[in-house]
Amino acid sequence: MEEQLQGEANDLLPLERQLHEATRRNDIRRMKELIGRRVNIRARNHVGRVALHWAAGAGHEQAVRLLLEHEAAVDDEDAFGMNALLLSAWFGHLRILQILVNSGAKIHCENKLGRTAFHRAAEHGQLDALDFLVGSGCDHSVKDKVL
Repeated sequence: MEEQLQGEANDLLPLERQLHEATRRNDIRRMKELIGRRVNIRARNHVGRVALHWAAGAGHEQAVRLLLEHEAAVDDEDAFGMNALLLSAWFGHLRILQILVNSGAKIHCENKLGRTAFHRAAEHGQLDALDFLVGSGCDHSVKDKVL
């Protein structure tokens, strides 16, 4: 984790780095304080991750809502083509998937390997996420690019 934070130090301003850290910890109070100071919530770390990626991947519902209320871009991708929807599907955060879809996230997104949210959820046995994705119109017949 320390190496990860050192890498981020090179790409983020100190307050932006603090926002990423607060988001990972689900420290809503600190996130609100930083957002109130007009910290760029769309600031990217060394791999293109934004605060919303951390919140969605960790299943932090309040953090996701807070970031979306302050105009976080719901479909921002990192350097690997991962967005908040793909991360939440991967880790089976059903409530986060619902929030993201209701906020306009593209259900038919894929990462650089052609893996969709459906692929990510299936690969990790996230059955509730799979049910939700199929019910939301996710195409489960799409093939990824991996042999």
